[in-house]
Amino acid sequence: MWILAWGPLAGFNGNRVRMRLYAFDGATFRTVWAPSDFYDARVIVNGAGFSVERLDEERYYHVLKPPYHLRVDYILLPDGPKAVSTQSIP
Repeated sequence: MWILAWGPLAGFNGNRVRMRLYAFDGATFRTVWAPSDFYDARVIVNGAGFSVERLDEERYYHVLKPPYHLRVDYILLPDGPKAVSTQSIP
């Protein structure tokens, strides 16, 4: 069983989100994915995996032209999630 957990960080001014993906084998939990915190993130769960829409910090902090957000689509494999596409979103 996969368990995807995410939520805002308490005490942080802004929209900073921490995500974790856990695997449960019927007896124990193990962390299979623990990325760095995302800013201005939104999670969309679908049948094959999930997507994360988030701030593209590289573009934002280097004052490049918009769009400043990315959508990264992940599928779930036995050893954890794998990014299958990345696209800029307005």
